[in-house]
Amino acid sequence: MVEQVTFKTKIQFFPTPESIKQLVKNTEDQRQLVKMFTPTVYSELMDKDPDLISKMKAFIDAGCEGFEMIYFQDSDPMLTRQVTIEGQTYTNILNWLKAKNTRVIQFPMWPETEKGCWVPRKFKYSIINLKGTDRRCDWDWLLKTSHAPDLIISDRLEILFDYLQTIGKRTL
Repeated sequence: MVEQVTFKTKIQFFPTPESIKQLVKNTEDQRQLVKMFTPTVYSELMDKDPDLISKMKAFIDAGCEGFEMIYFQDSDPMLTRQVTIEGQTYTNILNWLKAKNTRVIQFPMWPETEKGCWVPRKFKYSIINLKGTDRRCDWDWLLKTSHAPDLIISDRLEILFDYLQTIGKRTL
C-alpha cells in the first residue's frame, strides 16, 4: 500500500521536508513520508510567497514525487507566468516540475456527468464557484494538453473512469 498512498496538505502547513520528517522518528519512515507527501500549492502563492520555488525545490531534492497544483482557469499564473530557476527559463511552473520528473497532480472539482460537465441546478457546494472561474469542474478543460496533470486524485472514481473511457484516455 505504501506505493499507492499519498497524503497532502497546503505547503504552508509543512513548508519544508524537515517539517514532515518531524512527524515520525525512524529515519527510513522519514524518507518514506517525504516521498509519500504531496504538497498542495495554490496559484495565489506564486504572488504571496517569494520562497515558493525554493520550498518546492527542497521537497524535490528530498524525494517528494509530486505536487498538487491548484490552477483554475487559462489566465492562471501557474499556466501563464514564465519562471526562471537555476538559470533555466520555463514557460510555466508546471513545465518546470515536468522537466524535474516531478508529477503534477490535480484534484478536480466534481463534475456530475460522465462528460465532465458540472450541473449547477442539481448540485450546489459552497467550495465551488459556479460562475465559471473555477474550471476544474470542466474535465475537458482540466485535461487540455497544455496544462494536463500527470495524475488526478478523485473522490468520484466511477464518474472519472466513465469520463476517461468516453474520451479514450482510460488505461488500466
